[in-house]
Amino acid sequence: MTPPTFGYNWRPIAIGGGGQITGIDLHPNGTLRLARTANYGAYIWNGNRWDQLVTAERMPVTDRNITSLGVVDVVAAPSDAQRLYMFFNERVFRSDNQGATWRRTADLPAATIGAFASNSNGYKMAVDPVNPNVVFVGTSIGGAGGQCCDGKRYCKGHGPPELRGPA
Repeated sequence: MTPPTFGYNWRPIAIGGGGQITGIDLHPNGTLRLARTANYGAYIWNGNRWDQLVTAERMPVTDRNITSLGVVDVVAAPSDAQRLYMFFNERVFRSDNQGATWRRTADLPAATIGAFASNSNGYKMAVDPVNPNVVFVGTSIGGAGGQCCDGKRYCKGHGPPELRGPA
C-alpha cells in the first residue's frame, strides 16, 4: 500500500551554505523566510534564491569579521516584516530593511557572553509579537529573559513572567 502524499513534494533545499539547516523563521506574512545553518551562516529567501545575510556590504564596518563565530540565531519581528534581529559574533544586530544593512543594538552584559554558543544550544531570540522594538535573548550562561528594549539598552529580567528568575 502506498501512503498518501497530501499534495506535498518534499525535496532538498539548496541555500548555498554547507551543513545542516539548524533554524528557520517564517514570518506571518507568508513570504519572508529566514534560515541559519550549522556553519553559522544566515540566509533570507528573495523569491528566487537564498541570499547571505552576513556580507561585508551588509555589516557595519567595525563588524565585518565574517570569519568569527558567525550567526547563532536570526529572527523577524512578527509585526514588521522589515525588522530583523541577528545574533552574530556575540552581539545582537538589527536591520530595518530585511537585512540589506545591519547595525549593532545594545551590547549584552559581559557575564552573558563568552561561552561557546552553538546553533543547537546557544543563544535564542524571539521578538515581541506586537512591539518590534522588543527582542528577547536567551543565553547559554546568562539565562533567559534578557531584552533589548529599544535597541539602545539591555534590560535583564524583563522577559515574560515564566522566564524571570534564576536560569
